[in-house]
Amino acid sequence: MNESRETTRGGEQVLIRRIQPEDLRLYPDFVRDVGAEDLRLRFFARVAEFTAAELRDLGHLADRHQSAVVALDEKTGEMLGLARLKNELDEETAEFAILVRSRIKGHGLGWLLMRRVIDSAREQGLRRVYGDVLAENSAMLQMCAELGFREEDIGSGMTRVALEIEQGPEQTPDVANLGMVRPPVVYLVLIAVGSLLEFFWPLPFMPRALAAPLGIVLVVAAVALFFASTRKFSAAGTPVPGNKPTTAIVRAGPYRFSRNPIYLAFSLLHLGIAAWANSLWLVATLIAAVAVMAGVVIRREEEYLEKRFGAEYLDYKKSVRRWI
Repeated sequence: MNESRETTRGGEQVLIRRIQPEDLRLYPDFVRDVGAEDLRLRFFARVAEFTAAELRDLGHLADRHQSAVVALDEKTGEMLGLARLKNELDEETAEFAILVRSRIKGHGLGWLLMRRVIDSAREQGLRRVYGDVLAENSAMLQMCAELGFREEDIGSGMTRVALEIEQGPEQTPDVANLGMVRPPVVYLVLIAVGSLLEFFWPLPFMPRALAAPLGIVLVVAAVALFFASTRKFSAAGTPVPGNKPTTAIVRAGPYRFSRNPIYLAFSLLHLGIAAWANSLWLVATLIAAVAVMAGVVIRREEEYLEKRFGAEYLDYKKSVRRWI
């Protein structure tokens, strides 16, 4: 979901993009420019004033369970609108929420944000998007009806609007790796091949006394690097598996010196097993594993990240090496 530049019916030039940490400072001014009635329609109750904690919650950055986009005025940098998509536990359904400045209601910004919400749902492979709307919120209900949402009266003056997301053959989820050439599979298969060759035709390559200590050190280092890397992914709210949409470029921890520290950890683990087993066959299959990763998996992921994040990823790619 790349950034886009749009023009509203009111003539505002807006930049719509994924939410970023620096956007948090824009929230107080944004909320102050949303009228009390619009806040009631959005939160289903009168809102006198947001506390600092509530503003932090409203400005919660995207994570693996939700995505968010903001609309910014290109001239002033003001936040004009915000849209969120929160995934349900079934990973097929998500709830949307949209809020725009009161002074630009009717300019079509809500429509633009809703289209981005639908596109994001489709990219993630979701099957259904819904939202609960006050029955008196005729403008929101009309917009949803025009976009194809179905309405259901759920009582207490509330209407649930829902849209079934079509996932045709040409509309596959926007992810880096949907194929069978998955990193753990690559290493496990080639470790198994090397072990089989070593069983039938042993081929040591170092003194026996050195093999086990070196192998243990490498395996421990690999495990430590793996968990340090996955923790940074979790902290950034982006999933580790390549068959799920990436939501952020991670630059902290091991990602400061390697763009692929998880794959580096897999390679260290493979090398540690090769040293522990004192097997040149396993060293050879490690070389094959690294070749497959570099030529197929990483190349495909880099193309995906360049397309998804544009200049943000290209800047990271220039400053940090692929491996180490």
